[in-house]
Amino acid sequence: MKKVLSIILILVLCLSCTVSAATINIPNVLKHPGDHRPVPTEFEKSKDYSDLHYFPMAADPDKTFEGLTGGKVILGNDALFYEGATVEGGKTYGTVETVAVEGMHFDKALRFTTTEVPGKHSAFNYRIYPDDFDAFKDYKDGEMCLAKFYVRNIEGGNFDTKTNRIYAYFCEKSFRAPNHRETYKIVDFDHNWRAAYVPVKLNHEYGKAGYIFSLNPIYYKGIVEVGGFELINYGIGKYDYQDMPVMLGYYQGCEEDAQWRKDAMERIDRIRKGDVSITVKDKEGNPIPDAKVNVDMYEHEFDFSVAIGQQIAKMPKYREAVVQNFNHLGTEGGFHRQTVNDDENIQYDYNDAYIKFAKNNGITHGVHGHALLWDANIDQFWMTAYEPVYKDKDKFMESVRKHFEYMAERFGDDVTVWDVTNEDGSRVYGPTCTFKNLYGNEILIDFYNWARELFPNATLMLTDGGHEVNQEFSDWAIETLKPDMLGVQGHAGPAFIPEKIIEALYRTYERYGLEMKITEFDTSGVTDDVNYQGNIARDALIAYFSVPYIDMIQLWGFWNSSSTTLQWRFMYYNDWTLKPGGIAFQDLVYNKWWTREEGTTDKDGKYNLRAFYGDYDIKINANGKDYLLSVPLYKDSKNHVEIVLDDNNATAYIKNSDTKCTIVTTSDINTSNEALVIAEYKDGKLLGAAPSKGESIINRNEFLSAAYERKDPSSELYTILSTTQANLIPIK
Repeated sequence: MKKVLSIILILVLCLSCTVSAATINIPNVLKHPGDHRPVPTEFEKSKDYSDLHYFPMAADPDKTFEGLTGGKVILGNDALFYEGATVEGGKTYGTVETVAVEGMHFDKALRFTTTEVPGKHSAFNYRIYPDDFDAFKDYKDGEMCLAKFYVRNIEGGNFDTKTNRIYAYFCEKSFRAPNHRETYKIVDFDHNWRAAYVPVKLNHEYGKAGYIFSLNPIYYKGIVEVGGFELINYGIGKYDYQDMPVMLGYYQGCEEDAQWRKDAMERIDRIRKGDVSITVKDKEGNPIPDAKVNVDMYEHEFDFSVAIGQQIAKMPKYREAVVQNFNHLGTEGGFHRQTVNDDENIQYDYNDAYIKFAKNNGITHGVHGHALLWDANIDQFWMTAYEPVYKDKDKFMESVRKHFEYMAERFGDDVTVWDVTNEDGSRVYGPTCTFKNLYGNEILIDFYNWARELFPNATLMLTDGGHEVNQEFSDWAIETLKPDMLGVQGHAGPAFIPEKIIEALYRTYERYGLEMKITEFDTSGVTDDVNYQGNIARDALIAYFSVPYIDMIQLWGFWNSSSTTLQWRFMYYNDWTLKPGGIAFQDLVYNKWWTREEGTTDKDGKYNLRAFYGDYDIKINANGKDYLLSVPLYKDSKNHVEIVLDDNNATAYIKNSDTKCTIVTTSDINTSNEALVIAEYKDGKLLGAAPSKGESIINRNEFLSAAYERKDPSSELYTILSTTQANLIPIK
């Protein structure tokens, strides 16, 4: 690097060390800032969109059930409500009642209201005892039975996935070790009625104490309903456990030939790629035929982001995985307020280190700020800073304002996208909403006005949970608060249906006209079955990337931090080997959705291709010489690239539109303070000019780049290639 720029860089680095209260050092992964990220390059699959990773999963349980024949219903829905049924834990953990049902083939159901989550699987349960029924008593050893019932969520459950869960089992009454774990099932469901299945092979020796069928709503606070119960006997020898429906491991749209996926991939090819025209000429403007052209993508324009944690400062493999896989960062709540005095928040020192790490390690798309304010329970750690003042509106609002001012002063130059608030629509009017319950939604008006004042150059987002928005709140908020974009939390749980997610995102855009970012993408609720998890990760990525109004997908963590328990973070196991979800992610992002092409110019010096939008190394071999340029090929550009080869360097003129252009030239490392200037002249008068901002050093190659928008279509454009030589070069 040139001497002057080196001195400036040293001064900048010295000044940066005095900004934060504590210095947290995160070692770099790249040896040289400006190097390309070492992205994945080896894959098991081809680039063909149809050649995807499909991980083995169970079949659709409803279709499996439909394929079973010869069954006899020995107990019906009334068996759920007989006088011998028992409730355990009802006084402590919730209630059970009978309610009427409309629109189903059964007319009543059990309603479970869980008011407290028990610590044990069987602490809150409702049980029936099949041996009390004559139709069951005469069973024979080896008879294969299946309990079928329907379940739906009414209220509560998993906040992120909008689903609920029960534990159901059909086993021997004294809970001796069962012959098969298949008789114990975890059932996940949303607000729609869903059929659930629990198989059991009957045996008098095992069941000498009698059988029980148990429903245990023990995972979440909320209300669920269960009805439509049937116990079906398929006899001896025809079926075994492996023939019965499997609840976990299937979702609608996971099929390899699913039409939604074909449509989405076609859409991706249309909206995430563009036509690129490259023309190679000599300095006299003559086309150069038969020049070899290599177009090698080194970064997506799209943000593939990850929310990181403090492990990045402590674990080399964590750092390496972040740099290898992501071009954008966020944190899992690292920007939340945690202390009354913001200077005492150690997480903010980590944030400073994250920002520096991103700049030094090729993570060029920046850092996402989540969030300036999160209105939830006052006893949550990110809320306790407001506990002393929240009951006094004036003091509370003053405290929020000062916090926003602090965040603007400390992070305003580096964080250019902010979730102003979080989950307002999904928490509004609920028990996990403190400030708005006290003072109304109108307090958000000040918050957004302050954010716009204090972060004038930032994108301000209204971010909420789930793909379906709270329409009443969102209508008010978007009209009143006027956010720049919407944040949509991407928790893809057990009720995940990719086609419905795509439809919901399109509806949201059509209603509000705002582009969106996917935040908090994980597979919440899907942990133990990593194949199921991997298929969800694959299809969620395809679904999100196929919606033209999405410009970021941010993973909510990526590493399974536990060495003993599988988690919803789907990229890496604890030992840093790839999970199925990580294999699918790398295959899609860096294989299917990545452009590496080469060819030869025709007689007119042209080479055309279709490429994903992003940053590229374009290598030219002509007349026995090699030339290299780093060129942006972005979505809003025409991407007509004219490359002029001189004796020692190359210059690319990229036509972005009829009035906008970008110029990139190889830099002369021997010229101190070299600069590139685009100048516009008409009738001998200078109408405007745009300079480069120092060199771009990419993989230790130096480039100058400047962008300009023409003021008069009839004017003439020139480039000036250094500050020491006023050599005007006309742009053709």
